Order: sequence, then C-alpha cells, then structure tokens
Amino acid sequence: MSFNMTKFFFAAVLSLSVFGCVNRGVDPNGLNLMTESEFNETLDAATLRSQQYSGLYNTMDVTATLMTTAVSHAQVHQKARLYEWDKAKFQMEMSKTDETMKSETQVFMSFFTPERKNDDLNKDNSQWRIYLESGGRRWEGKVVKIKKALAETQGVFPYHNRFATPYLISFTLPTTAIDSATVRYIVTGPVGIVNMEFKNGVGVGTSTK
Repeated sequence: MSFNMTKFFFAAVLSLSVFGCVNRGVDPNGLNLMTESEFNETLDAATLRSQQYSGLYNTMDVTATLMTTAVSHAQVHQKARLYEWDKAKFQMEMSKTDETMKSETQVFMSFFTPERKNDDLNKDNSQWRIYLESGGRRWEGKVVKIKKALAETQGVFPYHNRFATPYLISFTLPTTAIDSATVRYIVTGPVGIVNMEFKNGVGVGTSTK
C-alpha cells in the first residue's frame, strides 16, 4: 500500500470512529438516547451477583438488578434503540414506566439452580420467598417468570444467560422510596439464602447462608 493510500485509509477509519462516537446516542427517528455504554454503566451500578457452591458444585447463582428510576428509564432508552421506536412510542413507553413506578418497585433476577424442581419461584406452592427490606419494613415480592425469547431478554439485561431463568419481582412501594435509601433484597428457599444490599440505588454487597 502506498504512503498516500495509507494516509487515506487511516483518515477514513478516524472519521468513521469520530462520527460513531458523536452520533451513537441518536437513532434514525431523532431520539436523543443515552449511549449503550451509559446504559451498561447504569445497569451495572444497580446489579449484584451471588454464587453458592457445595465443593465445586454450583448450587445457586443469582444475579439481580434493582430497578431504580435511573435503571427503569435507561431500559426505555435501550428498548427504543433496539426496536427503533419513534418519538410517540418512546414517550408512551416512558409514561407507562413512570406510572408503574408510582406504586411498584421491581427487581429483575436471573436465577440458576441445577435442580429443575427447585426452580419454581413463580409457582403458588413454591418454597421460595423473596423480600425487600428498607427503613425497618419488609415487603414480600410477587414473582413473574419472563417468557420472552433469550435474545430479547439479553438485549436489556446482557448478563442473563441461557442456563438461568429470568424473573421479574414486584413490591408494593413506589420506586422513589428506594432511590435514595438502603435496601436489602432477600431470596430464601430450599437451596440457600441470598442477601443483597443496595444504597442509594447502587449495589454495595452480598451475603449468603
């Protein structure tokens, strides 16, 4: 490759890189979306993982995201990017999210245990219980098993994998109540107990029993 051709090649690559960085948050429909890296940072801050073992045997693997106001809004931005929503659809979905947050706090959980019989968190006769604690109060969660395609779930929760089961847990307190509070998320059942602590919407640590 000649010197002039080399300069042209690197100039073209640089131009594409700069263009991509500047416009990454803007979709074809003109929405000024947060960048994907901003979305991932927001998600990661509110996510904790706990793994339990019996020797080398993985008995339970829990990854959970506390759906704070920031995370819930980031999810709408990410879905708008993935599905190329127009402004009307984006605004409608953001309004629906805000309405839900007025009365609920949600947690997304990617849950794995090797024994299928123990992966029944959504069933009425399940031995599992899930709680949210804050300010000396405890709320028991309503568990729903997410039945979307794997790729669709991974689009908004990239850490989820095909070996785990996705659940959405809802608690009857406004999301604003946990945005600036210390919160404990507790999963307790036949395999073990997981405690996850969040402070001001950020995951700070886990403990197990």
